[in-house]
Amino acid sequence: MTKDTSPRILKTVNLTCEILQALKETDQSGVTELAEELNLSKGAVYNHLATLQENGLVVKEGTEYKLGLRLMNFGEYVKNRSIVFREGKQETEEIAAETGEYAHLMALQNGEGIHIHRAEGEKAVGDEYYHQSQADIDPLYYSATGKAALAFLDESEVEKILNQVSLTPITENTITDRYRLLDELAQIREQGFALNDEEQFLGLRAVGSPILDTDNQVLGAISVSGPASRISEERFKNALPKKIKEVSNIISINIKQARVMSD
Repeated sequence: MTKDTSPRILKTVNLTCEILQALKETDQSGVTELAEELNLSKGAVYNHLATLQENGLVVKEGTEYKLGLRLMNFGEYVKNRSIVFREGKQETEEIAAETGEYAHLMALQNGEGIHIHRAEGEKAVGDEYYHQSQADIDPLYYSATGKAALAFLDESEVEKILNQVSLTPITENTITDRYRLLDELAQIREQGFALNDEEQFLGLRAVGSPILDTDNQVLGAISVSGPASRISEERFKNALPKKIKEVSNIISINIKQARVMSD
């Protein structure tokens, strides 16, 4: 008989994570709402909320709960520990200033793209959308940063990630055919950059390029995005790709040098 060596998943911790995620999605909720949303007893939800409140991770206002500011301490600590953030922050701000558009720095972790820094150029528009993208974790198949990272992962890792998501259309331009997406990823690997032509948000174009480690492992990606009305075909397919590849290469070199110096 083969011994099961897989880790035990603690239901109580899992439930705590579900409550935190639900509060993020709803902004704030009462015990009854959360109990109905998570299909749990009100007593169980209340006990978890009381524990989270005691530790400053949620706060109570009237009869409703919301995420507490203490969570920011964890986020800032993790972000500043990220070598992608440390070595890519300045480059992200510089390309935003140079292009006048929004620039996003994304770190890859457990098959997910986490936006860790955003810089705003002089002509940048769409604040509401960009604030939302900073707060959410997007699947990799439709964003410029996501596709740039996905394209440079091992084939087995790509298959694993794609098996865990549904290729749901976000806009009419989103690629939802798996074989078409794989063909595009092959093209991205060849050219070194990814295009998002209104696949994530109508009226928005973005160009992204991967950030690689010393052994060419994907650590994340960087992108520049702006309104399709301002990003012409020439700029979209030539000028911005050339620039974003230069910047992602600089960040990759910075990371490699930082790791050599720390060894």
